[in-house]
Amino acid sequence: MKRISIALVVVLVVMCLGTTGYAQAPPAPAPTKPTAAPKVDFPTKGKTITLIVPWAPGGAADVGARLLADGLEKALKVPVRVVNMAGASGQVGLSELVIRSKPDGYTLGLTIFASTITTYLDPVRKAVFTRDSFVPVALQVSDPAVVCVNVDSPHKNLKDLVDAAKAKPWTVGTGTGGLMTTEHLALLQLEQVSGAKFNPVHLNGSAQAMTTLLGGHVDAIGSLVSQVLGPFKARQIRVLAVFDREQSKFLPAVPTAESQGFMVHAGAFRGFSAPAGTPKEIVEILSAGIRKAMESEQMKRKMEESGQGLRFMDAAQYTALWAKTEAQIKPLMSLAK
Repeated sequence: MKRISIALVVVLVVMCLGTTGYAQAPPAPAPTKPTAAPKVDFPTKGKTITLIVPWAPGGAADVGARLLADGLEKALKVPVRVVNMAGASGQVGLSELVIRSKPDGYTLGLTIFASTITTYLDPVRKAVFTRDSFVPVALQVSDPAVVCVNVDSPHKNLKDLVDAAKAKPWTVGTGTGGLMTTEHLALLQLEQVSGAKFNPVHLNGSAQAMTTLLGGHVDAIGSLVSQVLGPFKARQIRVLAVFDREQSKFLPAVPTAESQGFMVHAGAFRGFSAPAGTPKEIVEILSAGIRKAMESEQMKRKMEESGQGLRFMDAAQYTALWAKTEAQIKPLMSLAK
């Protein structure tokens, strides 16, 4: 009984001290300052970055990628190689990028608008990728669409061509480099804003389209600035309009379609994308490296010689351009077919 009483007294004393604040728990440790996240180790010295070009060697896209590879090697101080994987208008190479490449920044693919977008929007193509399969890294080239006629054509400006197609629908033959190519979609936009109805003639590439025009087999062709410079300088063709917001420095005397009353903006946009899941920090390093490479005087000079307009966009800007371009293309898909 005496032991119980002593125990009871001890309990009461502890409770009393607790309520008066003398027996409080030890104070919590002072918060420590958050440590900065460790800098990502990319790229690892000696490890190669691969640029997949989903087109054959020798074309404008391939030339631009190889010039970029040289500059990117200097900017990031690691080897950069170009691998061509041609087939199905870019679908083969881009499938390789999204299926077999790790999202670690060491493999990028050349993504081109409109062909990349039309590939996954067309259910017939059964593409294994969508827009969500890619992380846009940076835009490199903007190559505006144009419409041109033979030098002896009666059409002196874009209005002449549109008026002829409105007066006699489906009789004005307009060649393109292929179904649902950038130039085909540009002509569809022109039809939408003008009410004209052209007679499309889809050929096997831009070179064949130009040959067809020079041979007098079509009235006009849709093309790109970089693809018409030779015949334009040789005074074999007349370029009626550039489908851009500004006149092209390569065709300084040619007005835009917008300045002639036709609100059409279209062109080929070429940039590089990584597989989905690539960390943001790595994307930012790659984007900065591409920007630095594009600032070299050597790249500027050689790209200008090939008629390709450099236009840098970082990852966020390129992503926004992708979404905007897809929104423009979607309603044209059914018309294209």
